[in-house]
Amino acid sequence: MRMRHIIKNCAILIAFCLGSVNSWGMASLPKETETPKIQEVAMGDCEHYTPLNQPYFGDLHMHTGLSLDAVQYFTESTPETAYRFAKGEPMPQPVKKGDEPRYAELERPLDFAAVTDHAEWLAVTNVCFDETDKSLSYYGAYCISLRVGRDVGGTVGSLVKMFSLAANAIPWFPFEMNVCAARPDLCGERELSVWNKITEAADDAQDSTTDCSFTALKGYEWTGTPLYNNLHRNVIFKGAETIDKPIDYYQASTPEKLWSELDKTCDKDLGCEVLAIPHNANISGGLMYKTETLWGKRYTKEMALKRQTSEPISEIVQAKGASECFQDATAPYGSTDEECNFEQIVQTNVCTGDEVEGEQCTPLCSSLIVPLGGFMGECVEPSDFTRGAIRRGLEAKVDIGANPFKFGFIGSTDTHNGTPGDVEEYNFEGSHGTSDSTVEQRVTSPTKTTGLDLTENGRFYNPGGLAVIWAPQNTRGALFDAMQRRETYATSGTRIILRMFSGWGLNDDMCQSSNFAQQGYDNGVAMGGDLNNAGYNGEAPKFAVSALMDAGVESYPGTSLQRIQMIKVWEEGGESLEKVFDIAGGATDASVDLDTCLPTGSGYSNLCTVWQDPEFEATENAAYYARVLENDSCRYSKRQCNTELQKQGLTCGDITPGHELYGCCDGKVPDTIKERAWSSPIWYSTL
Repeated sequence: MRMRHIIKNCAILIAFCLGSVNSWGMASLPKETETPKIQEVAMGDCEHYTPLNQPYFGDLHMHTGLSLDAVQYFTESTPETAYRFAKGEPMPQPVKKGDEPRYAELERPLDFAAVTDHAEWLAVTNVCFDETDKSLSYYGAYCISLRVGRDVGGTVGSLVKMFSLAANAIPWFPFEMNVCAARPDLCGERELSVWNKITEAADDAQDSTTDCSFTALKGYEWTGTPLYNNLHRNVIFKGAETIDKPIDYYQASTPEKLWSELDKTCDKDLGCEVLAIPHNANISGGLMYKTETLWGKRYTKEMALKRQTSEPISEIVQAKGASECFQDATAPYGSTDEECNFEQIVQTNVCTGDEVEGEQCTPLCSSLIVPLGGFMGECVEPSDFTRGAIRRGLEAKVDIGANPFKFGFIGSTDTHNGTPGDVEEYNFEGSHGTSDSTVEQRVTSPTKTTGLDLTENGRFYNPGGLAVIWAPQNTRGALFDAMQRRETYATSGTRIILRMFSGWGLNDDMCQSSNFAQQGYDNGVAMGGDLNNAGYNGEAPKFAVSALMDAGVESYPGTSLQRIQMIKVWEEGGESLEKVFDIAGGATDASVDLDTCLPTGSGYSNLCTVWQDPEFEATENAAYYARVLENDSCRYSKRQCNTELQKQGLTCGDITPGHELYGCCDGKVPDTIKERAWSSPIWYSTL
């Protein structure tokens, strides 16, 4: 039974369930003497400034060796090296002691990035793994257990990691292994020191010249995981000014408490502004997009509006899969959209109760007495996906007068290697330290032992996505303002350039015009914006959507576009519905040679259209977002399997169950991928 996997994780589950406990019990400490902050380049002063905005590609979710779950898999990167990697420098990848070094490098540097190490274990990681600043606690039983768990590896190492993490989360854990329970003064000092290093690294990486070539945003991850369901948020600050120290899950055990504490500690009058980004909602156990708190209190209109402003964007794709939609029309908020089956890490066949299904299906979290283990793929809930959230939000607008899930989209990587933006399918070498550092680990499912290792769904992980922000210039303030107004989009790693406007007065010939963007801003709203029926003229609003293919690099050209689709979600009589429209491009003769991974056939270098909803009703609240699909290309796993099989002189006919490359041949992982981009929705509301 699937429950036996959860039982094995009982200690860590208890640790995460007790999120309201302050694991260190320490008072806030004063800030250390601060170094002078860099000056933000004034609006309009960047050499590439344009009031019509331009797309900037980046990554707002990554971890370095300051995160406990990264250093335990031999990640040694720092915020400094992560930002250098984002700018194009080659960097070492995690390896076990004694193994040959390996390196990663971006052929196309990023425009912006944010290091988002876990707030919950900053001090523990520093005390137990920093060999340059050893305290007596470094030699204590708790820290030794962490290092042993890493060095031993395998099942034994996984169990040690499980119990040591539980010790960190529960201050009264047996034998007082938790160094922070015994030494809150030491942990408080180290946490403050590490946080200052993180923020200083961002300031040092920031391009403060008028070239504005790179922006380093300050941030961290709030790692809320009640009942081992993912509620994680990446907290991103606008400028140089932040808070004294990160607000973690033990200080703020719900998203609502997090927003409240950020409001208290991030003083806008002193130049501190902040937002939170829900991430990886597909493994949230039905909790990420609920219209009530974790304790069952129903949202009010005020709470819904607060969520809108605190969380204006949400992550739709990352290494742990896509969170757009879930294909199962029988489940609440499920979909018939065939493109939902894209980079899913949880089985899409939902259990129906038939005994013969056994473990070959995934139960709905809402069908369980207690929704438990979404983070491990033990259950799934379509309302966790962004389209389900949009549907639920439109229904909430009718019920309580405001939509709590009125957000835009971004993608990111969630890499634990300190390698932001490392998303190319042709050279992906893992993203979670030494747990997926070899081809065999990436393509074949390990036996699940604990939730601290990659699960049996690990081979369904992918390189991750990118966040794209439309802003007038590449500075912290300009990027942050664009996120607040939701003028953002997500890609699965490709660098498609996607733009969308909507309005009542858009011209039908915009795609033939040389001032597409100017007309869009003058006569409508951009992606993420709001329309209402004040301008209704008896016709449906028009949507102008433009997409340019990713040009790629010299040795790996980009893949041609296949089509643009418009996804409509609307509310009718208090019930939400959805529909997918093909609005540009269409089926082509394109294919891919699976032996060489070379593309064949035709496609589009660019697509553009002005579209009207043929089923528009002015009395129905709705949301519209564009999805741009490329032609098929080889998934990273197919590329690597081809190389490894050829190296060993094997074919799939030679591979039997139990072979280290069996995952290359069992047909469970798709050979091809249809890379894509998703615009933030444009929201239509009745007055």
